Amino acid sequence: MDDRKPWLVPETIILINAWSRAESIYALARMLGRTRSSVMVHAARLQLPPRCHPARNPPSLPWTERDETLLTSACRKALAGDPPELDIVALAASLGRSIDSLVRRIERQWGERILDRIPLETLRPKSGIDAPPGDGPLEGPSAAFDRTPFRRDQSKGAGQRRCLSCGRPFWSRGAHNRICAFCRNRSGLAAGGAP
Repeated sequence: MDDRKPWLVPETIILINAWSRAESIYALARMLGRTRSSVMVHAARLQLPPRCHPARNPPSLPWTERDETLLTSACRKALAGDPPELDIVALAASLGRSIDSLVRRIERQWGERILDRIPLETLRPKSGIDAPPGDGPLEGPSAAFDRTPFRRDQSKGAGQRRCLSCGRPFWSRGAHNRICAFCRNRSGLAAGGAP
């Protein structure tokens, strides 16, 4: 049984627009109501550029005893309900680590149940998504997101464009790239065939 949720065009537009602004894949995934791996796979299928900004992806540092103690203390307090929420943004800043790094560590040591204690409103600024109408993760196509304007690059650089074949949004590497990877593979253009 396949229980995967298909990506809708409004969600794809949101992902493309937020991709370069997002400071955290976890925050972006929570705001879209998806898993981190779903966001990463869809971004790869859209051929979005790699996220290798040094401020967002600092080099990996070994976890020190002090880091472990602070993380353990914060998680225990959140599970005990004092405070009832885990402020992962402040914790990441105090440890000098990315939100995604902390989420991976918390999942490994504490399981996913504690991630529900992270309030969405603290993640919204880190997700790169403007505040949606209403609270919580995005669910289904919203009329407000159906009117999300496309960023039309007047220059010849990379940017978001609509595929000339299917009309869906995709990340274009430049003015020469006007057909999405799906349509290009379907028509045989990727293998060097004639259009």
